[in-house]
Amino acid sequence: MWYWKLQEYMADVEVRAAHNVLEACAQTETIDKVVFTSSATAVVWREDRKTMELDLDERHWSDVNFCRKFKVYNFVLF
Repeated sequence: MWYWKLQEYMADVEVRAAHNVLEACAQTETIDKVVFTSSATAVVWREDRKTMELDLDERHWSDVNFCRKFKVYNFVLF
């Protein structure tokens, strides 16, 4: 039972954090767009990951062929 309460609490924290980031972005004139992903794994699985720049956008998604080649799968564990 405590696990589900913790999950609910963490989901609320994550939603509020994402909202705060988007609000901060909306209040500045220097940000043109925001690419939101719920996991860094959406961008790390690539051949060039060691030389990638720090500012990531939709050009940096994980490479499907790389994931298939190395059998990279993401599982949700409960």
